[in-house]
Amino acid sequence: MTGLRARLRTDTRKQHEHIDSLYSQYDLSTRSGLASLLHAHAIALSWCYDAIPNSMMMYRRAICELIGAIAADLAQLDQPPVTHWPTCPDTPAPHPLGIVYVVAGSRLGGRMLVRQVEASPDKAVAAATDYFTCNTGDELWRNVLLELRNWHGNDRESDRIITGARETFEWFAIAQTETEKGRVAA
Repeated sequence: MTGLRARLRTDTRKQHEHIDSLYSQYDLSTRSGLASLLHAHAIALSWCYDAIPNSMMMYRRAICELIGAIAADLAQLDQPPVTHWPTCPDTPAPHPLGIVYVVAGSRLGGRMLVRQVEASPDKAVAAATDYFTCNTGDELWRNVLLELRNWHGNDRESDRIITGARETFEWFAIAQTETEKGRVAA
């Protein structure tokens, strides 16, 4: 791994580890744990969707499909969908490639998390795997890898992409905090 992908991985490691620690508190084999994670991800993904320019419709469509998969899983859990979307943190829109790097990369982690969900003794929980197994995630990751492999931008834009990825990780942290504080109407 070289170039921008390597820099993204190295330069966002701290933020990635922070997100892992925040979300690892949820027991995904329970309705409440899985629903909390899904609510938080729905919020963060909605912010990502809004920040991706219309000219990048492929990425917007993929994020929309992930949000739809979350809604299906919440329905499977007999949990209401997120009906109150907190306002996106007041930050400049992150670089779109930074956003999709985080979103697509999280799909890889979903493959590991789905094992916890499927192992649940609660049949409704065990069946709520649409988000973690959504094929859109694989396609999204392949496209991000292709963009990173073909990246020939300047250092300034590379720095903006890395900053964008860090900000996107922060959005996932804020969404988790909002969910935990009960600011999300479910």
